[in-house]
Amino acid sequence: FARTRVRDKWNDAALTDRQRLRIGLVLAADDAEVRQRLLVLARKSDDPYEVLLVRDVLRPHAAELNAALWQGAQEPALPRVERLRLWAILATLDPDGPGWKDAAEPAVSELFAANPLHLGVWQQALAPVRQALLPVLQKAYRDPAAEHRQLAAALLADYAADQPLVLAELLLEADVKQFGVMFAAAWGGKDKNQSGGKAPHTMSQM
Repeated sequence: FARTRVRDKWNDAALTDRQRLRIGLVLAADDAEVRQRLLVLARKSDDPYEVLLVRDVLRPHAAELNAALWQGAQEPALPRVERLRLWAILATLDPDGPGWKDAAEPAVSELFAANPLHLGVWQQALAPVRQALLPVLQKAYRDPAAEHRQLAAALLADYAADQPLVLAELLLEADVKQFGVMFAAAWGGKDKNQSGGKAPHTMSQM
């Protein structure tokens, strides 16, 4: 009975998109149509945490949804922020997908352009595909004309935290502003290797 009431509410034309998204989270496990609608609602949501809630609910249905997600992310007319939301979902649902070869560069561009208040959320959402993003970030890190060199350093410090050789190379190439970020990451990696724990780097350390 309770689920019937929830279903009736899902069909209520008076619902806002946010309300419909939250009800859809309850119904998604048993309804393919609801899952497809959630993708549309998630890509239009201005709350990154709602996007990640949708991602987590849809994770068991990755095989069903990945093709639609990639198709949506590749739409030329899609607003940039909506594309980032879809990539944030795909990073968990299809982290090894061949589409990341072409998506890595624009995904990094969207990270650079993201609302600073939401950057940490998107950073962690894309962490499952960090290996695909590292070459693009390294290119921006090394380019003296790049606008986002310092941000690239902060992202590399996080995404390459478990790769001491990469951190060492980046440390040797760092400019004055980048050096502090890379030194902290390299030293944190040293502590992690000695203690067996994790020494995470966050955007707040920029």
